[in-house]
Amino acid sequence: MGSKPTSRDVVVRVMGGLGNQLFQYAFGIAKAKWLGGELWLDASHYATCSDHTGFELAPLVEPARILYEDQRAVYRAKGGRRHLDNVLSRARIPMFRAREYKEKVMGFDPVAHASRAQYFRGYWQSPAYWRNADSDIIAAVRLFLEGRARCDASLLRELKDPRAVALHVRLGDYVSLPSAAAVHGVDLRDYYRRAIRQICGDRTSDYQFYIFSDDKDPVSYLGLEALKGARVFSGRLDDPYSDLVMMAQASHLVMANSSFSWWAGCLGEGKTYAPDQWVLTQSGVPEKLYLKEWQMVGVS
Repeated sequence: MGSKPTSRDVVVRVMGGLGNQLFQYAFGIAKAKWLGGELWLDASHYATCSDHTGFELAPLVEPARILYEDQRAVYRAKGGRRHLDNVLSRARIPMFRAREYKEKVMGFDPVAHASRAQYFRGYWQSPAYWRNADSDIIAAVRLFLEGRARCDASLLRELKDPRAVALHVRLGDYVSLPSAAAVHGVDLRDYYRRAIRQICGDRTSDYQFYIFSDDKDPVSYLGLEALKGARVFSGRLDDPYSDLVMMAQASHLVMANSSFSWWAGCLGEGKTYAPDQWVLTQSGVPEKLYLKEWQMVGVS
């Protein structure tokens, strides 16, 4: 193993919390497989930013393929080369290898999918990027999470009950940070009401609710009488793995507009309910983000 990536390898910059990192890993491992190289991770973002619990993906790649010094300057094309990269990337020239590809759209980007760049910077939130390797990627992610989770076996059995409903309520910087709120601050309270109604009808008392949140009092935020007896798992930012595994076990999962609960829905075997708007900056859902078996529920 060399000390730096070869010309056949792919380097993906890792940013954000666990859900975002898993998307970046999935995108990168599929891209590296397609190009016949290895996946390297640029984890330098976390030297200056403490997103959620920091860099989480170390167990998924060889230690020698994790780069802790910022690689952007190494791969950033300049002047005429940048123009050539842009032109040939758009033209999808099969043998052309661009230096860097920066994400340009939210959701699936067919140009990024076809790109043969060496360095990728973005969030890559679509399973369409890795549809040819999905079973291997999902198996690797599941093994990674289960290996780090600390879940109570009896609680996992409870969540599999047909009357168990898990809700992910993502607030945190979606509310407190203006830049995040301007993009992700979709008010989902009516969506949760509609999803619960769709699952339970008029018999909410027959169901047990489990709320997973980064907020200390998500029940008050939601303002729903049916949730006053819910089991609440909040403020557990030191253990996102257990929350993801538990959410994935639930017979019914009402997800947030969050990459974190996206992975719970992807890994789960129950029914997943998803909001019909993902961000404030566009209506609907980014292209090819949702899985076809998910039930879309109105936000407003």
